[in-house]
Amino acid sequence: MPDQDVETIESAEDVPPSFESLNDEIKTIVDRLESGEHSLESLVSDYETGIKLLERAQNLLTAAEQRITMLQLQTTSETSPEQ
Repeated sequence: MPDQDVETIESAEDVPPSFESLNDEIKTIVDRLESGEHSLESLVSDYETGIKLLERAQNLLTAAEQRITMLQLQTTSETSPEQ
């Protein structure tokens, strides 16, 4: 059942997943990997999916960091006295 959720996230082109939903999926995959109760093929597939989700989460974090930097620059330029 969790595999279906991962596929849903990967195929939802029109609605990008939130960082929180990506994080939840990554945690689910980590739990499965750590359980050791699955076949090697399943574990490799989960690992591969986890890497893709991590990349997407990192992209969201980078975009958020850039937005914050831009806001800080705008705030600084708006509040600094003109010379």
